[in-house]
Parts: sequence; C-alpha cells; structure tokens
Amino acid sequence: MPATKCLQQGVRTERNTIPLGAHPLFLIAGTSTGQLYVGKAEGEQRLLGRWSSYAKTGHGGNLALRELDALEMSHRKHLQFSILRVFSPGTPAADVDAAEAHYKRAFLTRRFGLNRN
Repeated sequence: MPATKCLQQGVRTERNTIPLGAHPLFLIAGTSTGQLYVGKAEGEQRLLGRWSSYAKTGHGGNLALRELDALEMSHRKHLQFSILRVFSPGTPAADVDAAEAHYKRAFLTRRFGLNRN
C-alpha cells in the first residue's frame, strides 16, 4: 500500500493504528550524516501533512534541512522516519510540547542535530 494511502487511513504499526486526530512526535534520521531531527505533527493533516511535506520538498520547512538541501539535494534519499510517541487527541498542547523538548534534549538534536529551536 502506498505510504500516503496508509497515512490517510491511519498509520499501521506492529501494535495498532495511530488515529488521525492523535499528536505524534517523530524522529527523522539522516542516515548518511547521523544527524537527527525531532518534530511533532500538528495541523489538519498531522502526520500525513508533515511527512508528505518532507517527501515533497526534502526539508518540510525545517531550516537545517533546507540548508542541507541547498548544499546537496541527494540528502533526501537518506532520511529515515520513526514515530517516537503518540499522544491521544485530547492531550494538552503543553504536554506534547514538553515531550518534544525532552526528546530534543535526550537526542542532543539542538547541539548536534537538525533542530534549531
């Protein structure tokens, strides 16, 4: 099944399906550089919108990935996407933001990775 169709129906994992209204936190790993990016899927399309944007543009609006894209567009072929954590639709935004900040600290993505915020 194509990735976009899978995401439109909810993301299937080995354990269950992630509902479209959920708040997923994700990790993008640059497999050629080892750099990491932690992000959250917000907005109307959530995970489908975010990952589709990365697939289409190579940077999804992310400043550090945009800089890589300007240097070498082939980095797009070396992005691996993972889901770190999924919050239910009713989770307060402050809780999601705190978890995102935790992962950025834990993975050192501001210092050595692709997060600039």
